[in-house]
Amino acid sequence: MIDEMASRFVVVVDETKMVQYLGETFKLPVEVDKFNWYHILRKIESYADIKVERRVNEDVAFITDNGNYILDVSYQKELTHISSMSI
Repeated sequence: MIDEMASRFVVVVDETKMVQYLGETFKLPVEVDKFNWYHILRKIESYADIKVERRVNEDVAFITDNGNYILDVSYQKELTHISSMSI
């Protein structure tokens, strides 16, 4: 969503970050508003074979510098329909 709202969006990576598909090597972190995080978690989980966990630190919800939560998303296979997964 940030890239849709920004007038300019820049991503800097090198070849060590390249994978065949998102989530191949680690859980995909998703930053969400802490007031409707549970609704977003359920929405993401509604897609097949996806597991979502709210990131915690010593049993307390991890909070970003922006005051939001992080959801860690993992799945069993490549997401071929990711462009249709808008929330």
